[in-house]
Amino acid sequence: MTADELLNSLRDLDSELHSGRVTDYYRSQDPATRARFVGLRGWVAAAVSDATYARLDDIADQLERNDAALQRGFNDVRAGLSRMAEANRVLDVVADVLTVLSVAIPGIIDQAT
Repeated sequence: MTADELLNSLRDLDSELHSGRVTDYYRSQDPATRARFVGLRGWVAAAVSDATYARLDDIADQLERNDAALQRGFNDVRAGLSRMAEANRVLDVVADVLTVLSVAIPGIIDQAT
């Protein structure tokens, strides 16, 4: 995954998490799930911002090393969001993607839960 591909994937994920369809779905969930959704959506927005300003030369090797996990994670998120069947499972996958990002790009996010 290149830095541009990462940024595009993060922007797409951020847009999807802010879409009316996804927002409405999570509004119908229990308070704990809603709070987790809002929190993770905020972490994705922070990752977009951090990735936008990251030194691309410094992250290229890490992105290459973590390419499979990132690709798999983004694909799993897209699949989960298209089904919208398991609210917490989708959030688990979003958290997993953010965790891989935090390993690939130290400092991009401090903690995702």
